[in-house]
Amino acid sequence: MFGVWGFAPAAPAQTKRPPQAAGPKPDLADFKYGPHERNVLDLWKAKSDQLTPLVVFIHGGGFRGGSKAQLAPALLDGLLKNGISVMAINYRLSPEVKFPAHYLDCARAPSSERVEGRAPCRRTCSKNSSATMNSTHPPAPQRHGCSR
Repeated sequence: MFGVWGFAPAAPAQTKRPPQAAGPKPDLADFKYGPHERNVLDLWKAKSDQLTPLVVFIHGGGFRGGSKAQLAPALLDGLLKNGISVMAINYRLSPEVKFPAHYLDCARAPSSERVEGRAPCRRTCSKNSSATMNSTHPPAPQRHGCSR
């Protein structure tokens, strides 16, 4: 199999995005899930009397830039309207940290013991807009008493 690979330069760590249309306010904003200043998450709970699925938004940026603010308001609204809770996270960036620190942060956020009970979920699905971490994350729901 042959392919052509191209790489765009990574976004600088301090890149600011233009303000987006205001979406719903998170139920939990800038919640610390780890010791680093970038270890923060926002959580929107879907309105439901039942446990809901949880989508974790992990921003793109080549592990050198980006922010949880990259979550598109239309995506957030669509998920919430369909009964799916949403978590958007920030993680530590290079060059300050090296592999696998980024991945450890991405795994820590949805499974953080301090988030227990705050994210009613049936199953956790992690999605990275850079397609580097498309995976199902079953340990968090099992540890936190969420059903599947």
